[in-house]
Amino acid sequence: MKIEFIFNLSFPYAYVTLRVYSTVRITYPFGDTMTSYAEYVEQIAKLQSLAEAARKDELSGAIKTIKDLMQLHGITVEDLSGGSRAKAAKAKGSVPAQFKNPETGETWTGRGRAPRWLDGKDKEEFRIKG
Repeated sequence: MKIEFIFNLSFPYAYVTLRVYSTVRITYPFGDTMTSYAEYVEQIAKLQSLAEAARKDELSGAIKTIKDLMQLHGITVEDLSGGSRAKAAKAKGSVPAQFKNPETGETWTGRGRAPRWLDGKDKEEFRIKG
C-alpha cells in the first residue's frame, strides 16, 4: 500500500492532498525535509544582505544619473535649493490687555468675544491707559 501526502502551502490557501498507493511517500514544497526556524532566519539574513547590496547599487546609479544631468544642464546645488525659501511663520505671542475691570482685576485684550462685565457698558471707560 502506498500513501502519498502532498502539502501545498501556496498563499493564500494551504491544503493537503492524500493519495493512497502501495508505498508511503511524504513530499514538502521546499524539498524532502521541512525547513526549520533557524534555516528561515538564515535565509532572511541572506536576503536582507542581498537587498541592502541591491539598494546601494541602485542608489549609486541614481546619484550618478542625477550628477550627470546636473552637469549637462549646468545646475548647481544652490539652484536646487531655490534660493528663496518660504518665510517661517511668525510665532504667535501674547497680546497685551487693553481693557481692565477695576472691581475684579480681570483683563481683556479686545480680541474675541467681549467678557460679561462689559455687557451694556461703554468699553472705553475700561480701556487701560498707557
